[in-house]
Formats: sequence, C-alpha cells, structure tokens
Amino acid sequence: MRGITGDYAKHAQYWDWSGHDRTPEDAYWYRYATRYGNNVLIPMCALGETGAYMAERGMDVAAVAH
Repeated sequence: MRGITGDYAKHAQYWDWSGHDRTPEDAYWYRYATRYGNNVLIPMCALGETGAYMAERGMDVAAVAH
C-alpha cells in the first residue's frame, strides 16, 4: 500500500504491532498501576492496547488523544 505516508509495507515491521503478544508488558503495567488504585489516565493514547488490557480486568481507564 502506497499513499501519503509512503510505502507502508516497507515500514510495517516496525510500526504494525498487530499479531505481537504484548501480554508480559501489559501485565507489568497492570500490576504497576494496581498499586495506586483503580483509575488509569493514558494521555495521547500512547499505551492504548495496554489500556484495553487494564479495562478488561476491571480498571477504570481514560485515554485521551489530541
């Protein structure tokens, strides 16, 4: 796929995280966050998949994008 951002296929290996198992990283951030309560704020949605992981486990997650 080519378009305004260039050749996607060339860069997908670096930017396309679908299909990668991020469970260890998500579990780390979940355990870290639970030390401070049940509310999580994710500015700029930098850790959007991790936020979804936390929300699925009952945390109240607010993700804000610009």
